Amino acid sequence: MNSVAPGQMFGYMLQFPRALLRLLQAKKGECVSIEVFSDVAVVDADGNIISEEDKSSLKINPVTNRSENLWKTFANWIDDVNSGKLDINKTKFVLYANREGKAALVDLFSAAKDITAAKAAILEAKSELSDLDEGHNAWPYYNKSINENEDLFEKIIQSFDFELGSSDGFEEIHEELYRKTIHESLHDFLTKSLLGWLFYNVEKKISDGRDAVISQEEFYSNYVAYFERVRARELIDFASKINFSKEDLERNVNESPIYIKQLDAINISSDGLMEAVLDFLSADVNRSKWIEQEIIDLDVASEFENDLSRFWANARDKTNITRREESDENKGKLLLIECQTRKQRIRNMDPPSSTVSGTYHALANEPSLGWHPQWLEKFEKEDS
Repeated sequence: MNSVAPGQMFGYMLQFPRALLRLLQAKKGECVSIEVFSDVAVVDADGNIISEEDKSSLKINPVTNRSENLWKTFANWIDDVNSGKLDINKTKFVLYANREGKAALVDLFSAAKDITAAKAAILEAKSELSDLDEGHNAWPYYNKSINENEDLFEKIIQSFDFELGSSDGFEEIHEELYRKTIHESLHDFLTKSLLGWLFYNVEKKISDGRDAVISQEEFYSNYVAYFERVRARELIDFASKINFSKEDLERNVNESPIYIKQLDAINISSDGLMEAVLDFLSADVNRSKWIEQEIIDLDVASEFENDLSRFWANARDKTNITRREESDENKGKLLLIECQTRKQRIRNMDPPSSTVSGTYHALANEPSLGWHPQWLEKFEKEDS
């Protein structure tokens, strides 16, 4: 097996998560390219360019002081500026590496943002690499940068940034999605969907003889479509990450809020009361988080409650007609069961199983509905 091939393939594939990150960060009017100006580049409407070169390794730091990768990158940028491909006055030069190493010349260059710091960094490089000779793989690139084009190299490193990332490039994407307030449970699905779209479009452009350039507008329209699809899969169960202890549930039962009193009125068991508290708390957490994360809004939440209330009214009438011979307690239990087992979606999204039951308990807590046939009289009298 060729031991070099996996590393080479990984180096090429790393460009896709880097391009995706750049697209997620892009502003209106910008375009992101792969293998046009550099490994990955961002170009705005005024011709300003971020020229990014991506250096990867499966195990070690790919940009050490004597690394061919490091010096070849600078030498290539020098060639691109000298040929007119890149405008030194409009280009920001970025070197991305996926493996961490100890502080080195690349960090010194990245920190040099004025001519004085740039000259000092070059002097440090000359001292550090004074024994580098023509027999070293990095020599021709070092020589071109330091000895043959020192003035231009000074200008490049003043516009140079070194970025250190995760091993596969996905962590940065997830951080960007998090900044966009997209819940982490959706990150993997959305990342895979967008990467698949990007790979397909880049391959299609190249096969058609075009440059692999994606505009922010083109990406954004597809990003929104994928985001809507991923949101429509299901409503996130935020409450599943909260460990409601038995003591918490018992304390809520003992506080005897109105919805618990409503259940007591139809003689629900202690286990049933504990389950009701769990559903009530879970539904409350999820409803708050969905609104906070803008997955739904207050109007959608109200619409959901109204739908449940309408179903409750119909189920109550049905129970009173078809189960006339049952005791009031049993009528209440039958009504509760029918309502709790109701399958109700929220804007075509399936909520967690506790949502319907928990929302019914919230409505019973107001109280705007109840289970016992005389619930209204009972709790109006209790509250007076």
